[in-house]
Amino acid sequence: MTEKELYSIAIAGPRKINVIKARNGVVVNSFQINGEIVSGPLVVGNNCTYVIQVPSGQKQGFVRLLPSGAVVNSFSA
Repeated sequence: MTEKELYSIAIAGPRKINVIKARNGVVVNSFQINGEIVSGPLVVGNNCTYVIQVPSGQKQGFVRLLPSGAVVNSFSA
């Protein structure tokens, strides 16, 4: 039986998030975000969730699939 891969994430800059393999610390992906993170990021299972604020003050939340970083849901926050 193969072990399920575990991922963590790290803020790598003002608008960048790295996806990291939790077992060995290797960065396997990174993605850009379009605003300032005001909540999160939080990893749950194979998803990561965070909320950004854009210059207009509007807040938008995103759920991304790990490790690809594909947006699987977004919501107003």
